[in-house]
Amino acid sequence: MAKARPVGVYMAALVLAVAIPLCAVLVYAHLSAAQREEAAAGEAGRRFARIAATEVAEEMLALRTALDAQARRPATRALLPAACTPADGLRLPGGGEPLPLLLADASGRTVCSAVPVPTGEAPFASAAWLQAIAGGRDVAIDSGQALAAGSSASVLVATAVRDEKGIVVAALGALVALAGLKPATARLADDDGGPQLFLVARDGKLLAQPGRPQPAAATIGDGLPAAALAKGDGWRSGPGAGGMAMIYGHAPVAGTPWHAVVAMSRDSIVAGARSQGLREAVVALAIVATVLLVAAWFARRLLRPIKAIAGVAQDFASGNTIMRAEESGPRELSEIAVQLNRMLDERQRDDRRL
Repeated sequence: MAKARPVGVYMAALVLAVAIPLCAVLVYAHLSAAQREEAAAGEAGRRFARIAATEVAEEMLALRTALDAQARRPATRALLPAACTPADGLRLPGGGEPLPLLLADASGRTVCSAVPVPTGEAPFASAAWLQAIAGGRDVAIDSGQALAAGSSASVLVATAVRDEKGIVVAALGALVALAGLKPATARLADDDGGPQLFLVARDGKLLAQPGRPQPAAATIGDGLPAAALAKGDGWRSGPGAGGMAMIYGHAPVAGTPWHAVVAMSRDSIVAGARSQGLREAVVALAIVATVLLVAAWFARRLLRPIKAIAGVAQDFASGNTIMRAEESGPRELSEIAVQLNRMLDERQRDDRRL
């Protein structure tokens, strides 16, 4: 014979049968909301990076146009030292101080320079940018090395200088501080946990943060490997410096060996989903508590008439033929009490006849 259990056990099992699936649904909804928030932020970061990359590419195109014009000037084509004087310096499209110029002939000898140059008779003879120009490329960019935190990279943008016959006789370069680039999207970046815009090299090393002389280098960390950048524009989640979870949107800058990267704190992105999940958890607990209270009330309401009927039956078995069950409570139990009372009355009448 199966072991009898109290009604309360069955009521508790019924409550759990409702509460457990409800909690599972809430947990799934919370995780799905966090994933949706992360995906939406990543896609927004990718679009942000594409816009920034386009703006940087436009600035660099304007710079190259100005550099080409400088390369066609008589003083430059004649390889005169006056080509590098501050008065003939190059300006970024957005204004600012003239960019320092460097003029080197095809053999690598320095004709003139407003920037420090290596020592030697032909210090640029083996420079990759000069070899690229001598090999027929119109423009070459020397990104150099990614610099340490607290500083920004300066790159050399060089163009070919040709004589009247179109032969490359020299290369004219302008030294550009990448922090001096001023894409409109840089003004949208926020220090207080908001998105931050960076320029990185193809290997993922930080070059600069446009518009800011001291980039927040620690933001990038190792969460954006070169393999991800090689795939073009996109977004990914990854660790920042110190293990902080980050979301990176990235896009290549056309005509350069750089990528625009938008970095965002993942915690700040999914904070809304977490708050919503906490509110849903509180609501779920309130629902479960309410269901428990209602179940306890129903259990008491069911058990009272059942115990009363059982008590009458026990009293009758003990010889008390006067007690009768109270005909109240739920309809089914009330009918049981009526039938029991009717049976007791009949039994009492049979006893009197005897």
